[in-house]
Amino acid sequence: KQLLSFHEKCSGVCAMMRLLALFIHVMSTTAKRHVVYWNSTNTRLTGDDYSVQVNLSDYLDILCPHYPADHPSSGPVDTLALYLVAEGQFRGCVETKEAIKRWECNQPYAPYGPVRFSEKIQRFTPFSLGFEFLPGHHYYYSCKYSNFNFYYPGEQEPVSAFVFICMCIL
Repeated sequence: KQLLSFHEKCSGVCAMMRLLALFIHVMSTTAKRHVVYWNSTNTRLTGDDYSVQVNLSDYLDILCPHYPADHPSSGPVDTLALYLVAEGQFRGCVETKEAIKRWECNQPYAPYGPVRFSEKIQRFTPFSLGFEFLPGHHYYYSCKYSNFNFYYPGEQEPVSAFVFICMCIL
């Protein structure tokens, strides 16, 4: 039998330690996915202080309203358009011509489950319809429901109108 020298033993251990350090670094810097269920039953969206803090390379996943195919048609289902808006539009929660339409949630009965839109938070985008985010800035999303039945707490009758719900991305 041949015995390994101290140097040979150390090089194997050192290589394993380097590999472990690389693995820990990669795991700590991977992008996070922030999921928002954007529908009229999500009470987090009806307040004026809902925000999501993201970093560059993170993803914001918007899940559209979804209903099973056998959903009773007692009223309209949620459909909406989601806009990227300026802070002033967000604070007033109003629709303006300067708003950038990002997505339309118009398939509430999609057979494969809720439609998901993903926004990658990145400084530069290779896509013509992508959006470029600057570090340290706030970005605001607002939506306009076209078919909407929202029950305010304590109310018996739903609000059926065009309603804006706003969310801040820090």
